[in-house]
Formats: sequence, structure tokens, C-alpha cells
Amino acid sequence: SMFDAYSDGISEMNVNVDRFLSEYEVEKSAARNQTLLDLGIPKPLAAEISRLRTLISASDIIDLATTEKWPLLAVASLYHGLGDVFWFDRLRGAASTLEANDHWDRLAVRRLIEDFYRAQQRLTRAVMSHISLVGDSLAKDIENPDRNWTAKAMASFIEINAQVVEHNQSALEELDKGNWTLAKLAIANTQMRELSVITVS
Repeated sequence: SMFDAYSDGISEMNVNVDRFLSEYEVEKSAARNQTLLDLGIPKPLAAEISRLRTLISASDIIDLATTEKWPLLAVASLYHGLGDVFWFDRLRGAASTLEANDHWDRLAVRRLIEDFYRAQQRLTRAVMSHISLVGDSLAKDIENPDRNWTAKAMASFIEINAQVVEHNQSALEELDKGNWTLAKLAIANTQMRELSVITVS
């Protein structure tokens, strides 16, 4: 069943979540935790609930790890590392706080968030391929990934895609001026989709 296919992986990620969550996600999780504590929710339950949101992408990560026969925590570390470095976390955060007043706006926001997840999964696969091709210490250490390993993997991948990444970053920084709107996020979505397709391993 679907539950059996994902339950072990989700449990492993839940236990190890502090090893790979981005700074942005840690801050958001802490804010959710504090809100729950202020409502009188018991501390252990508040901590568990506040972490749940960070596991929304767990099925994407588990699918990648299973398909590519990679250690789950290595894939989770890359996925969340990319979420931080390439702004996926911030873009989804901006989309989720937009005031969508009618059915079509709400549908558009949902689709954007789904697209950001898909682009992040594609980019994670590209980084995994890069690590497999490069070999050396990056490939050797996939069994025991830490934040240092993730940072090295990001740097190595960015180095061979420097021009594309620089163009993407400039576009996002331009879009980040002023408040995020549905139109700006739609343009950012195109940027992220293109990035996830044209980067090389």
C-alpha cells in the first residue's frame, strides 16, 4: 500500500529532520511551534505538529532515493539544501502568504507551489547525477551526509552551472524587490522550471 511504501522513510526523515532542514524552514517551524505553545498545546505535541509541514515533500524525496538507489538522508540533504540555495523555500513561502481572493487565484497559487516542488525534485536529481559523475569524496560520503557535505555538493554543482545559476539568481533578486505578487511568482516559476531543465550534471 501507499502507506507501507512511505511510512519507514517518513519516520527516518522525521527523526533526522534537524540534520537537513534549511535555515528558512527551521525558522518557520520554530514560529509554528511557538504559536502552538501559545495556544496551550503540550510541548512534545507542538514540536511534532510544527515539524509536519517540513515533511510535505517527503514522498518526492523517498521516490528519488528509491528510484536512484541512494541513501534517503543524502537525498533529503540535497533536496533541502537546494530549497535554501535556490530560494524554493522562500518562493513557496511567498506563494502561501498571497491573498488569493477568488477560486482561480487560489488554484493558480496551488499550481505554482506544486510546480516549485517539481522543479526542486528535478534539480535534486541533477545534483545526484553530478555527484555520481564526479565521484571523489562527494560520492564516498553519501552514506553519512552532513551540512558540510551538502554545502560542498551545492558548490560543486553550481561551479559547472555558474552562468545559468548567476542568471537565475539575478532574475530572482530583481523579482524580490518590493512585495511578491501572483504575476511575479509566475515569472519566478518559469525561471525555476528553466533552471531545473537546463542545468548540466
